[in-house]
Amino acid sequence: SWLLYWMGSCLLMVNPAEARNHFEAAFELFTGEDDRSGLFLTWANIVDTFMYEWRDIHPLDHWIKELESLLRRYRDLGSREIEDRVTCCMFSALMFRQPHHPDLPGWQAKAEAVMNSTPDETLKVSIGNNLVYYHLWTGRADAAGVIVDSLSPLFKKAPAHSLAQLMWFS
Repeated sequence: SWLLYWMGSCLLMVNPAEARNHFEAAFELFTGEDDRSGLFLTWANIVDTFMYEWRDIHPLDHWIKELESLLRRYRDLGSREIEDRVTCCMFSALMFRQPHHPDLPGWQAKAEAVMNSTPDETLKVSIGNNLVYYHLWTGRADAAGVIVDSLSPLFKKAPAHSLAQLMWFS
């Protein structure tokens, strides 16, 4: 299971569709092993494959339901880092695929909390980027501006991670 997970991780940036095949196989194995950390991390990476590939995102409907099921099964995600990643990915999945989902506002609030507290600059910028889009789409340009103002210093103080720069300046 972990070998498949890491193979998917290696392929994520260069071939998201192929990475997804590995992640989905790992997810099935983690399910049989009852490996909570493996399940949540793999779920987040599966969502990322759709975001990076940016083609058909309809299958996210299945993965949104899958996370809802996992959250009923496991109350604790295992670690703060895993919870932050899952929050970022669930917010993205709902925002892009199910913008009228009743839980989206709750995930949006959690995503903002993660953005304001995580030391992971790439995650911070990823969430911030999606929150800017979300606020603009929902007619709250002022909230989008606050996020832009709060994250802009990350790019002035030191070179940010290249993925974070790509997300921010896209």
